[in-house]
Amino acid sequence: MFWCNYSKVVSTSPIEALFPLRCLITFEDEPDEVGFVKKALSEHLDMDPPVTLGVLCDQIVPPHEPMDDEELQIRDRLRSLVISFLTGEAKRAILRHANRPGSEAEAVLVNQLLVVRFLST
Repeated sequence: MFWCNYSKVVSTSPIEALFPLRCLITFEDEPDEVGFVKKALSEHLDMDPPVTLGVLCDQIVPPHEPMDDEELQIRDRLRSLVISFLTGEAKRAILRHANRPGSEAEAVLVNQLLVVRFLST
């Protein structure tokens, strides 16, 4: 099972452990695995909010470079899953960290959302 290996990474480095975002796609038909990945990502939000928010927001920004059709489909699906995660399971953690005026987490979130808004128009 995926979560066995991932749990070791989660406990050692929140930055290195952000790689499983794409696993949300791979495991989206396996609720236990998706649940574990979402739980781990929520833990990352508590361990290192600015880095985690930055990585998550990077997934919803339109791509900066050309991509082939397959990569675009993967990115679109991941974008949908990340938006769902940010507005669902992660909402409380985001508010807890980014709701402090002047915090680094607030700055990352606001800046990334401005990029998303600018590039989406």
